[in-house]
Amino acid sequence: MICTAGGPAKTALCLENGAGEAIDYLDADFAASVMDLTDGHGVDVVVDPVGGDVLARSLGCLAFEGRLVAVGAAGGSPPPVDPMALVAANASLVGVSWGSAYPWRRPGAVRDAYEELFALLASGAVRPLVSRVVDLAETPAALTDLATRRTTGKIMVRTG
Repeated sequence: MICTAGGPAKTALCLENGAGEAIDYLDADFAASVMDLTDGHGVDVVVDPVGGDVLARSLGCLAFEGRLVAVGAAGGSPPPVDPMALVAANASLVGVSWGSAYPWRRPGAVRDAYEELFALLASGAVRPLVSRVVDLAETPAALTDLATRRTTGKIMVRTG
């Protein structure tokens, strides 16, 4: 697994949590780095929670018949994607929006996924990274930290 993250602290966190390689995208052209690490092959799957320009650059990481799974848009709207770049590589761009459509269109899939996820949590196979727990009154400051990319992992809000 190759991870990209912004800054040395975040790339170190990727490595501590099982990544084989971590690239600081603030310091390097991550697509070129991925191609170097894979001897020009590229990767079979990119999961992009950022969107924006990162999504367009992630296309340059894909192997032949690779898949780019877009799951977020924190980085804003991406520039247009050239469909012929996908055709040339027999690649796929797949969008996944868990919150907007699934609960209404596939409620059984949501229930099944939550059951599996909670079983993985209970067994310890999945350990979410919670970097901070804040009281409800601290939420505005926590959101500012999130918006300015000063967070790692999840911030949990204590309501009671």
